[in-house]
Amino acid sequence: GDLGAVSAAIAEAAGSARPDSAKAVLAPNASAIERCFGNAGSAEDIVSRLEAEGSDFARGVLGALRQRSPTSVKVSLEAIRRHRDATLKEAFVAEYRLSQWCMRPQPLSDFCEGIRAVLVDKDNAPKWDPARLEDVSQQRVEGFFAPLGPEHPLGELQI
Repeated sequence: GDLGAVSAAIAEAAGSARPDSAKAVLAPNASAIERCFGNAGSAEDIVSRLEAEGSDFARGVLGALRQRSPTSVKVSLEAIRRHRDATLKEAFVAEYRLSQWCMRPQPLSDFCEGIRAVLVDKDNAPKWDPARLEDVSQQRVEGFFAPLGPEHPLGELQI
């Protein structure tokens, strides 16, 4: 294949994701980010810290978090913590496993509900289950990191 064409396609697809624009938002808010996210014990701790921070940046992040599936927020935080030092192979296997659990219907995932709310009914009013962060148990979160098992049609990712 033509490496130049692949590079051009990637650059075009990533057009709006400019590192400079991320720096423009992150750099002036670095101390608030550290206060709100640094050494937080839980997603609920992060929300409490953002509420206490009170800045426009904190309110914006808080608004974005509140629109997301509480389960997905907790699973994402757990994934960051678990895989912070993962090798590339470990990261691929973990991400594949997470994607498979996230796309399964209830009781584990809000994925289908998010699709319904945004793409099907377009009401932008997902009914997350559970609806609040504090109602998402650690046991539920752990389920997203469990091996897929022999009954899974594709099985675990083999690299």
